[in-house]
Amino acid sequence: MRMSLDEFLQLEEQAEATSDFWEGRIRARTPVYYRESLIAVNLLCELREKEQDVLGSNLLVEVTPGELVAYSDGIALIDEPQFTDSRELVLTNPGVLFEVVSAESSEWDRGEKARHYRGCPTLRQFTFVNAETPEVEVWTRGNDGNWCAQSWQGLDTVCSLDSLNCRVSLAEIYDGVKFSDTQSG
Repeated sequence: MRMSLDEFLQLEEQAEATSDFWEGRIRARTPVYYRESLIAVNLLCELREKEQDVLGSNLLVEVTPGELVAYSDGIALIDEPQFTDSRELVLTNPGVLFEVVSAESSEWDRGEKARHYRGCPTLRQFTFVNAETPEVEVWTRGNDGNWCAQSWQGLDTVCSLDSLNCRVSLAEIYDGVKFSDTQSG
């Protein structure tokens, strides 16, 4: 059943579980496990220590008006935040979005959601942080509007978030995460 964004937001405010709004429909979010949550918190704390304006995963983002309003695992602001309404429920101008990608969320995060991210006019970068192995993939919008990906692997590497003018150690992002010897890079 198709619905308007306003109808979705009314339901979302009363719902026990969060959902994304995708092309007029409710899309259930994949469960977030301890590992994914720890990685997201580590990343946002590192960015906060670097004096970045960051927000957690409990704020909706209007990625493409009328098509995708969704939660990400983290948001970095570049400009003063703007919202769809005075309640500040839906952010309209994300600068950088972060997704901690698991086997369960990979198809959605790297597929349809990433397609919409590339269409978001205020978005300068979006980042996939792998939950299974220490790997960070950063997509950056160039001056020509085209997107380019760069990735870093291994706990001994440091990734660049050029839109935020900072670098973050993968060891800090994955602090406290247990990997098997073959996963730690």
